[in-house]
Amino acid sequence: MIMSTYYRFALPFLLLLLGLSACTHRYEPPTSISGVVNHYAAVLDKVDCGFVVDDVEGWKRGDLVLVIQMQGARIENSNTSRYGTVVNYGSAGLYEFNRVSHVEENTIWLENNLVNTYMLSGNVQLVLVPEYNHVTVSADLTSRPWNGRKGGVVAISASGKVTLAADIDASASGFRGGAVHEQVSVVPNYEGDYVSNDGEKHSEKGEGIHDFGLDAWTLGRGAPANGGGGGGNHNGGGGGGANSGCGGNGGYSYQHPRYSGDYQIAQGLGGHALDNTGRIQRLFLGGGGGAGHTNNSTSSDGGNGGGIILIQASQVVCNGHTIRSRGEDAERSNYDGGSGGGAGGTVALLVQRISEGINIDVSGGNGGDSYNDVEHKDVGTGGGGGGGTVRVSGNGDALRGVQVLLDGGKNGTTIRGSDYGATPGCRGQITRDFNVPHGVEQCNGEEDLRRIEEEKTDLGLSSVNIAQ
Repeated sequence: MIMSTYYRFALPFLLLLLGLSACTHRYEPPTSISGVVNHYAAVLDKVDCGFVVDDVEGWKRGDLVLVIQMQGARIENSNTSRYGTVVNYGSAGLYEFNRVSHVEENTIWLENNLVNTYMLSGNVQLVLVPEYNHVTVSADLTSRPWNGRKGGVVAISASGKVTLAADIDASASGFRGGAVHEQVSVVPNYEGDYVSNDGEKHSEKGEGIHDFGLDAWTLGRGAPANGGGGGGNHNGGGGGGANSGCGGNGGYSYQHPRYSGDYQIAQGLGGHALDNTGRIQRLFLGGGGGAGHTNNSTSSDGGNGGGIILIQASQVVCNGHTIRSRGEDAERSNYDGGSGGGAGGTVALLVQRISEGINIDVSGGNGGDSYNDVEHKDVGTGGGGGGGTVRVSGNGDALRGVQVLLDGGKNGTTIRGSDYGATPGCRGQITRDFNVPHGVEQCNGEEDLRRIEEEKTDLGLSSVNIAQ
């Protein structure tokens, strides 16, 4: 009787404790992240089911990888007003998810066959995408800047919620602005070549999906795809970079009474707007602004474009914070041509829901002012960078209640407050039905591995070192 009474009272408490234990076991606190969480590997060569890369540190079997080609578009290269028009995008901007099968020496092998075809000359990179259940951005989350081979991308994946207690910011991490070069001798005429290799008469173009231009021909007022054009002799302003929104033109040249020609032809032209609405989806960095023409060492480089932010999650909870990828503002010049602002980058959201109270900012950077306070004469001002791109899955319902900033950057002004021929960047775009391709056909990577092992055994070499 005593034992029966004991079990009658004890059993409910035991069940309660078991229930609490089970609940405690199931609960996983969100992972806290900040800074740079991605690894980047520049592709050096392609092999069956994998890539030879420059760095495999941090990569292991099972990792989610974003394969993306950053450049490689073909443009019109004639020294005419058509210079820089995109003739063929090729594989520029193509991307997809895959998983790492294994890592062997400097090769990352993939589980599945690729969906897209990539051109190594277009700077393909692999981005390691960390995966979480629930994750909190506790301090600003950012990327390593694009360096011409890799970087410029923030990418995370969560099966649950992404909560922002800070911003996600890839501003100025995209394509690089044109570098200023000091003119040694002043040429007494206005120069308006669209493409040139003469550093005395022309400034450097901004970077885009066709690099800075073709080989050594990276100077001149023409805009190479979405990169801004460089200012011409004498003190012409650089053009703004572009993304979905076109870049603004730079300002006119300094008017000198003994110069021949037309002072208006020296302005750097704004980058060409990229097509983000085609059947084939692409992700682009914002274009860099063109450099202003300088002979007094007072100009600064063109602004860098914004980077790419890719978020895969069921929900994004924002708490008033911002997902930002702005173009960089160009700094003010004193007696030289101002440089162009960088274009806004790309924010791509594969999410079901976004809480209200968030800002998404892919605005273009402002062009550089010119401030000739000695002669009080106008010199070229910088063009504004174009607005970027926001891509969202489905029909865009996730953006309801979300403030999206797509404005192009302002053009620079002179000491007298004049645009002096410079123009602002164009507004960017929102596109819907965003998705990330993912190969499903299994690659024969394990067969390749066995073949390599057999070859090394035949040659008397040590076995393959595989990171599991």
